[in-house]
Amino acid sequence: MAYLGVGQIALLVDDFDAAVKDFHEVFGIDFVLIEHPQLRQRIAISDGGIVLTSKIDPNDTSPIESNWTGRLTAIELKVTDIEETRKAMEDRGAKTMYYLDTPPGSLKEYYMYSEGFHGIPLTIFQNDTESWLESMGGDDRTVDQSDEAPGGIQWINQPT
Repeated sequence: MAYLGVGQIALLVDDFDAAVKDFHEVFGIDFVLIEHPQLRQRIAISDGGIVLTSKIDPNDTSPIESNWTGRLTAIELKVTDIEETRKAMEDRGAKTMYYLDTPPGSLKEYYMYSEGFHGIPLTIFQNDTESWLESMGGDDRTVDQSDEAPGGIQWINQPT
């Protein structure tokens, strides 16, 4: 048995139509829309690994809802133009928490507050390599993220 990677991540959103529209306009993700009466959910499926879902009736309970958990810290989306993507997200109400550039030049990312983009904590990133491991230092198993390290986090809207 071999691990092949994450196939999809399903995200619960409050405003299904707005979320589908924004993910399409900001990230270019196309969705197939399904209304699933047995699950009592509207579901938007993509080939990009993102699935959006909401309840058909917000006052109804999905039969699988008791299995949902709130442990998601971020969905990290690789983009071709990080500044253009950040601006498009901010134009739709997203707010940037921090910017990271580490090691300088090889990986850039913005971590966005979840309240501004359909309740989903998103990180958008752009790197110069095909591999996350390479952009974080290659074969090194530990990367210096101290305040003295090159690059590092630059708080834009630091949480209080």
